[in-house]
Amino acid sequence: MNTHQITKKTLLVLAGMALVSSAKAQYTPNNNDLLLGFTSAAHGSDLIIDMGTPSTIGVGGTTTIDLSANVSLAQLNTLFGNLNNLETGVVGASLGKVYSTALRAGAGVASDPNTSTPAPVLANSTVGSQARLNINTAGSDITSGNQAVVAHGDGTEWSAQISATSGNSFTVNYNNPDSVTPANFVSTGGSLYEDLYLANTASSKYLGYFNLNSNAGLSFTPSATVAPEPSSYALFGAAAGLSLLSLRRKFSLKQNA
Repeated sequence: MNTHQITKKTLLVLAGMALVSSAKAQYTPNNNDLLLGFTSAAHGSDLIIDMGTPSTIGVGGTTTIDLSANVSLAQLNTLFGNLNNLETGVVGASLGKVYSTALRAGAGVASDPNTSTPAPVLANSTVGSQARLNINTAGSDITSGNQAVVAHGDGTEWSAQISATSGNSFTVNYNNPDSVTPANFVSTGGSLYEDLYLANTASSKYLGYFNLNSNAGLSFTPSATVAPEPSSYALFGAAAGLSLLSLRRKFSLKQNA
C-alpha cells in the first residue's frame, strides 16, 4: 500500500469518526429531551445530563428502566466530593408543555404519586414559554455527547437557570424541580425518590418516579408499571403444583418401567 492510499484511508476513518461524533450530537431545544441536573452551593460547578426523550427513559412503559449508564459515581465524587447534600432534579420541555420533578416520600405504589407538593399546572402559556427558555439555556451548554460541566457564575449553569430562587429561573417562573440528598445519604445507603410530572395549561399529569441511590444508581419506574394481582400468585402456585405433579408422575413411570 502506497502513501497516497494510507492517507486516503486515514481520511476516511477520520470522516467516519466525525459522523459518529455528530450522531451523538448536542442538546436539541424544544425536542422534549429530559435534562438531569446536579448542583451544590459548596462546590464550583454543576453537571447537566441529557437523558433523551421521555419514551427513552421509560415514560409510557410498564417496566422499571435502569438509567445508571447516564450517571458516573466517580464523576459525581470528583465534582462534589460525595453524594451528600446534593441537589438534583429533572426538567424538560417542548412547545406548550413542561416536565418537572418533585420530591417523592418513598417507593410506594408506582401508579400513585407520593408527593406532598406536585408540580403545578402552567398558569398560562407565557409561564410555559419562559420555563422552556430556562431549560433550553441550561441545555445549550451540552455541545457534544450528552452532558456538560458548567462553572458557577457562567449564567447558563443549572443553579442559575433552573434551581435559583431569585431572578429569571425555572424555579421562579414555574417550579423547583430539585430535591436534596440527606447529609448521611452515603453512609446510610439511602435512596432519593422524585416524581416526574408533565404540565400544560390544563393539567399536571404524574408519569412515574426516579430513584437515585447512594452509589449513583438511577432508575425510572413508569406510573403504568404492571404488578401481579393477588389472584395471579394463586395461578402461579397452581401452575407450579401441576408441574411438580407431572414431574413426579414421569419419574414414577420410569421407576416402574
